[in-house]
Amino acid sequence: AQRTHDPFLQLGLQVYAEKCAPCHGVAGRGDGPAAYLLFPKARDFSNGQFRLTSTQSGLPSDADILRTLKRGIPGSSMPPWGHLPDSVLVALVSAIRALAIEGRVAVLMESEAMTRDEALAVARDVLAPGLPVDVPARPPDSRIDTSLGRQLYMTGCAPCHDVDGRGLQKRDLKDDDGYPILARDFTQGIFKGGSEPDVLALRITRGLPGSPMPSLPYSAEELWAIVDYLGTLIKPGAQERAEQTQQVLNPAEYQRRMGIWLASLSWARQQNQPKERTNPHAAIVPKLNLNHRSPREESSSKQRILLIQ
Repeated sequence: AQRTHDPFLQLGLQVYAEKCAPCHGVAGRGDGPAAYLLFPKARDFSNGQFRLTSTQSGLPSDADILRTLKRGIPGSSMPPWGHLPDSVLVALVSAIRALAIEGRVAVLMESEAMTRDEALAVARDVLAPGLPVDVPARPPDSRIDTSLGRQLYMTGCAPCHDVDGRGLQKRDLKDDDGYPILARDFTQGIFKGGSEPDVLALRITRGLPGSPMPSLPYSAEELWAIVDYLGTLIKPGAQERAEQTQQVLNPAEYQRRMGIWLASLSWARQQNQPKERTNPHAAIVPKLNLNHRSPREESSSKQRILLIQ
């Protein structure tokens, strides 16, 4: 069973129930009440198919999970939780690991007829992160040829991501769970794990477990030539605009911002009020008396009154 007597784990599970369970489910199986609304689907922790990893096994380290929690996954429904204290986020990492193991234990006991102890031993083994992947260090700029990067992109990446990097043509891609998945549109600059060069190098080398994106073991010159070429496809500032942020305002800061907003609103309303228009010819044009009637109109009016009577 989960170490429910562990206060650190209990804190993580409490935060998970409040922040994560609506999408990922109470047990971390990706079946929360809001899961049916999401695309991409919420992660099922029990199958170990985490996308953003840095290990040879493809399973996330604690640092991988913590990074994802802090920054979220741009372009998806996964928000950032970086505004929470680090101690809470670390406890949340512990809770996610515990739920992943418990989920795998339940699967093994049902499908393989294992005892709980047997299933627990297997689950801990298969979900262990393992060693980090070896990403070739960036060579000197003089050894990086962007034209080589373009050539390698056209042969290795364009079949899914398209020649122009938009990823619109390949429509039959599916993840390992059978759900439809789209190739990344590089021109939008929205990357799940970030668009920094070292992160792109890691994604190319490690791939995205559970998705059609494979691990590609390029040499250092080839890898960084592709990374630099991808940089030419990304619109400046796109990643920053895509990333969500959450902030906690103290009362004084809230009042300050509200004061600025209310002052701006008052000014805008004053500017939009209709102004009284003046007639420059008013001094020389006599005002019309709309109640004045000519003698002919007065006589006609009296005749109508007589006819009515």
